[in-house]
Amino acid sequence: MKKLFLAAALSALTFSAAQAADAVVYEPVSEAPIAASFDWTGAYIGAHVGYGWADVDRLAITGIANSYDANGFLAGVHIGYNHQIDQFVVGIEGDIEWADLDGDDNGFGGTVDETDFNWTGSVRARLGYAFDRLLVYGTGGIAFASIDQNNIGGVPESIKKTYTGWTVGAGAEYAFTDNLTTRIEYRYSDFGTKYFAPAGLNSFENDITSHSVRLGISYRF
Repeated sequence: MKKLFLAAALSALTFSAAQAADAVVYEPVSEAPIAASFDWTGAYIGAHVGYGWADVDRLAITGIANSYDANGFLAGVHIGYNHQIDQFVVGIEGDIEWADLDGDDNGFGGTVDETDFNWTGSVRARLGYAFDRLLVYGTGGIAFASIDQNNIGGVPESIKKTYTGWTVGAGAEYAFTDNLTTRIEYRYSDFGTKYFAPAGLNSFENDITSHSVRLGISYRF
């Protein structure tokens, strides 16, 4: 009788333990939320400062040629729009800036030939690759510049012309908040050739190219 009672008690304990095990609820392990990547899509406006150095190649109708530099500071504003597709960012940007690049040929050929930049501007496409908040990009498009050509000595004359050419460059931009970004950019610009015929002086043409580095800040809408 005792054996029968012990067997029944053991069976009851085994059944209760099995039910208790089934009653344990296993909660799924929650994973930490993945932070969303920064989205570069949207319009922006900003300001920048920089430094430029231009090379002025002068060729006179007499065949005399010389070159000199025109260097100085830049400051302006820019506006643009970006659209992000996966990690790629495409956009368009325009800028205009006051320019203080100037230089002369130190009287080569008997008169002083002086070049002064008044302002420059551009309309460019941008193509970049985003590493979350860091955007590395290339840019290129149309460039403009208003330039004074001064002839000092002999028959002084100042001629202002607007040059049209092209520009290419590269840069990096970082979003340190959701709305504010900072950038550094290098550009090479070729403003083409202009023909000059100063009164009383030999006719000549100028070919002007420039390099520039800019630091900027932008506000994203």
